[in-house]
Amino acid sequence: MVDEQGNEFAHPAMMPILRRHPRRKGMQGEAAMPHARSTPEELERLGRALRTLSGSNRALLRAEDEAALLQEICRVVVEEAGYRAALVGRAEHDEAKSIMRLAQVGFEGDLGELAQLTWADSEQGGSATGTAIRSGEPCIINNVLTDPLSAFWREISRRRGFGSLLSLPLRVEGEIYGALTIGAPEPDAFCEQERAPLMEAADDLAFGLATLRTRQRAAAAEQTIRQLTYYDALTGLPNRVLLREQLAHAITAAKEDRRPLALVRVELEHLREINESLGDQEADQLVRAVAARLHAEVGDSGRLARMAEAEFAIVVPRAGAEQATQLAQHILRVLAEPIEISGLLLDARSSVGVALFPGHGTDADALLRRSNLALGHALRRGSGFALFKGGLDVECAQRMSLMGDLRSAIEHNELQLFCQPKLRMTSGAVCGAEALVRWQHQRLGLINPDDFIKLAES
Repeated sequence: MVDEQGNEFAHPAMMPILRRHPRRKGMQGEAAMPHARSTPEELERLGRALRTLSGSNRALLRAEDEAALLQEICRVVVEEAGYRAALVGRAEHDEAKSIMRLAQVGFEGDLGELAQLTWADSEQGGSATGTAIRSGEPCIINNVLTDPLSAFWREISRRRGFGSLLSLPLRVEGEIYGALTIGAPEPDAFCEQERAPLMEAADDLAFGLATLRTRQRAAAAEQTIRQLTYYDALTGLPNRVLLREQLAHAITAAKEDRRPLALVRVELEHLREINESLGDQEADQLVRAVAARLHAEVGDSGRLARMAEAEFAIVVPRAGAEQATQLAQHILRVLAEPIEISGLLLDARSSVGVALFPGHGTDADALLRRSNLALGHALRRGSGFALFKGGLDVECAQRMSLMGDLRSAIEHNELQLFCQPKLRMTSGAVCGAEALVRWQHQRLGLINPDDFIKLAES
């Protein structure tokens, strides 16, 4: 360009955007600088190449999705830079070595003819796109009407108004991913000066695709870690870790709204026996079936989680004692129906324990502990359902203390054996004896067998 004094200079908009990673050999930024005696036509061609490079870099900065990025690059090439058309094709490794069109702008009308694109070493594969992918090098067709390389595609190119074509291979993570193909209306369009920014834009695009893939892999790995951390692999339900977080959030919301909340614990009573008798596969199927029944029963009214092998939990917002009891009774009825697994009707009967906010605890740990105490009480009593009550804390502490003392009872000779004779009714003669065990605790005195036999069995 020329200033008021007649001096030639390069407009700032035509200055190259230099990349931070290696360029193709021989394609340094200086190649895109206009010569002092460049014609207006040459300057315009260089300008559209630089607009492509600049617009592509802007697209890369905002890119979050591969498909959207490729479509935006094609749009920049045509609508901002001023080329006739742009296409990004991906090399498929099928028998036909076909090229999958991922994005295109400027191709009007029937696109069926583009389905013939291939990178096979054949006449049909002689397109600029196919040649660039096959060779791994840029392919320039200076005149689509005379270049023998494009004989198969000559009529198609002419109808679409192409005078020349440039196809640039996209090398992603060390392999040819595909190619960016640009069509210009005039022949002999892509001189060295014009090619340099376009090749740089293609290299930037390939680098951007690799970066997006790295991000996607990292996001997928993060999602996998989250899935393993917060969800049960067998049922897909939230696990104990996520349930505790959900419970804490629910308690915070309940405090703000001044509403009650219930934590319901459900345990399958016979899963261990089923597992030992039939095996893991049938037991797993039973757990999934129970999870499905519970999910259908709870619906959107609560948050269901799997806490342990045979245990589930449900956080029920806005539920007091009456609503929680009704839900527990419904669950007991639903799980009282046997579940058919591998042609067998399996027992899915369960016990349910419930703790309430704020009456039984005002934080997640307290509700988890006390709902578990209620569940244990229901299991021991065989009652099916238990609502936490204050005495269970004391009872649990006593049971834990007795379990510890029971370990040393034999060493201290605290377990005593009594033989109760059996008499024959007809003669009154002794015909046998019934063995009875009693625990003479050093501190608590004589302990009822009902209070320690189950502890010994557990």
